[in-house]
Amino acid sequence: MKGDRPLDQLIELFPEDQVLKDLRAQIDENLARQSGSTPVPETGAENTSPTTAPSAEPAITPLEPPATTDAPEAP
Repeated sequence: MKGDRPLDQLIELFPEDQVLKDLRAQIDENLARQSGSTPVPETGAENTSPTTAPSAEPAITPLEPPATTDAPEAP
């Protein structure tokens, strides 16, 4: 397999899976943003997802703890 990263290997195993390709695009975008460089877009139809466009929102949002419903009721 030619991909260095495990995600690239998964994409080679499942080339029709757009979710994996979108995830790779988001990771590449975030890495480029952190390093201050611009990613080189891949050529081909596999990189045409609308989710690869930059957005004002953070790509990864922290999870909030689930609300507990087990709390005892007040008397």
